[in-house]
Amino acid sequence: MNVKLTWTAATDNIAVVAYKVWRSMDGAEPVLLATTDQLSFSDDNLLAETTYVYTVSALDEAGNESAPSNPLTVTTPALQFTSISYSVPRNMNGLIKEEASITVNLAAQFKRKATAELIYTNWFDETGTLLNEPQERTQIIELPIFQEYTSLGTASYRGSFQFPAGTEQLISIKATLRDDASHSVTAAAAGLPLFFAGNLELIMADEAVVSGLLDDATAEIWSDMKKCGAKTSISAEGIFTLQNLTPADDYTPRIVNQAGQLLKEQSGLHVIAGQTRQSAMTTRLPASLDVQVIDAQSGEPVPEIAVFFNHANGSPQGTGLTDEAGWVKNNKGQRPAIPFALSESVLQGRVHLTPGQQAVYSHAGSLETTLEPGQNQAVIQLHKRPVGILQGKVTDNAGINLEEATVTVVQFVGDRAVSKTALTDVSGNYTMQLLSGINAKISFSHRRTCAVEGQEILINENTVLNMALPAQAAVTLNVFTKTAENAEPVSLMLDWRVAVHFRINIKNLRTGSIASWHSTWPSVILPDGQAGDQIKISVDGYEGGYSKQEQIVTLDAYRYAKADITLTQQGKLRASIYDTDKSKHYGERLNMILYRFDENVWKGAGSLYEYGGGEKTFGPAPAGIYRAVLYWGPRLPVVQNGQDEFEIKGSKILDNIVIKDGEITELG
Repeated sequence: MNVKLTWTAATDNIAVVAYKVWRSMDGAEPVLLATTDQLSFSDDNLLAETTYVYTVSALDEAGNESAPSNPLTVTTPALQFTSISYSVPRNMNGLIKEEASITVNLAAQFKRKATAELIYTNWFDETGTLLNEPQERTQIIELPIFQEYTSLGTASYRGSFQFPAGTEQLISIKATLRDDASHSVTAAAAGLPLFFAGNLELIMADEAVVSGLLDDATAEIWSDMKKCGAKTSISAEGIFTLQNLTPADDYTPRIVNQAGQLLKEQSGLHVIAGQTRQSAMTTRLPASLDVQVIDAQSGEPVPEIAVFFNHANGSPQGTGLTDEAGWVKNNKGQRPAIPFALSESVLQGRVHLTPGQQAVYSHAGSLETTLEPGQNQAVIQLHKRPVGILQGKVTDNAGINLEEATVTVVQFVGDRAVSKTALTDVSGNYTMQLLSGINAKISFSHRRTCAVEGQEILINENTVLNMALPAQAAVTLNVFTKTAENAEPVSLMLDWRVAVHFRINIKNLRTGSIASWHSTWPSVILPDGQAGDQIKISVDGYEGGYSKQEQIVTLDAYRYAKADITLTQQGKLRASIYDTDKSKHYGERLNMILYRFDENVWKGAGSLYEYGGGEKTFGPAPAGIYRAVLYWGPRLPVVQNGQDEFEIKGSKILDNIVIKDGEITELG
């Protein structure tokens, strides 16, 4: 901190040759700072928080000194920092590397004294003895001026310190700026505390070294908790260091040779900040395991069985599916179902059965084997469940055998359901092989009956269960037709090809349910119904030229009813048509157009266009009163907008023609 004084030149009858600069500090007597022939003076290294009073006097050649100038009072500000920062090497997880050197930087007023206090913890005492708990230490480092910025009155201060081996964490950094009057100011660095990384030394020895398996091998370590690790190359016996590890207690080191074989795996290693831990890696020769699953009774191999392998501590090793020969093999050159393990390791095997396999096998033998170097083999036996036979006959409640009735059986093995289904034969018989000694829930169903569900029975070596299913509500429908030519009703074969042309509706008047004409005829199965329900049946033969008829029947105690419906064919019109000269006019066109009086309007009801006269038949046509218009020649419009415009030259009009259902009306 400094003060720069400037003044104007003094005048005297004798030439002025110099100026004296006087300064008093905090009210003390003024002292001479300097004698100068310049008109300015800079007073450096001022103390903080101090009041200075300056005066200037002039000297002439005769040695005379003028009176002092008016005083200038200056009070310096308190000490202060512009900034404090530090830099230190870290690993990718932000931890300080072992024995790193830290640099502390200050930006503050210049020409002061700066220091930094570092507080950190270390695992060793002053004699180098490892402690049970890290010990706190304090280090004061000098921060000399690194660069001055005179025009700004500031400077950069910088100092460094190398942390000793065993440092666990940097707790704090406090920088202090002082002047010669013991004024001081302190500032703390942000972003602390910071932990140091740890190291792990792997000590390699034993048979893997001798066998050459460590040639170009790799040591790698990983922490799932911290999601970090490291690796290093291994080629011989000795100590190999994995540096700058993030502290964690779940590190797993693995030794893998160049062939990808796992030579050693060890879990639960603890890496501590600031420490170098050691772990002996006694590698062993690789070992592989092939397992065959067989039927305990027959000795035959069992394919498609899932086998799971664990270490003795329960951690998984691998899984595989047996092939046609019952083997789960560790094939070299392929991705193994059971990864290579280490000799002297203990592996346990267990099978996992699908619901279908559980229906066949009750349990599996256990597998626990200690691996020897090289190829190992083991066997797991599956024990079959005892089986029993369920058989019986399915009929309806009238004793009629039901073909293709569905029999569904569900048995529970533990918490898994095993289901089987069978269909009855033409005699209603069924046979099923099930699990013996286990309860079964059985359901029966048939398209013509109501289903029976939840029949529970214990399955033994030979179990018989017959079932009579209640028939569904049904109506037998017989449709007869009566034509004009044949007054005696004739039975109509109502297969689906005929039924689609008859509008058949069968409705339960109590429930409103309607049966579908797609049912097998002549028995129409109703969706539901009870004894005493009234069933309304309607048949409309319009598309076939027949009338519409309805009938209501009542379901009896067996929920059955029979309905006979006779449809009468619509009437026909027959006439012998000649000209007045009795000529049939062969080669000329005969037009006969019928109109029916309906809703007080004559409406077209059909027409006949043929060449030549003679005996003609028209119909079938609905019952009613008709008018016929007959004429020779080309077809002409006769009726427009329902108006009576029947006059055509040469035509003949016949009125009051009555057509009745089931009859032929003759015209003279």
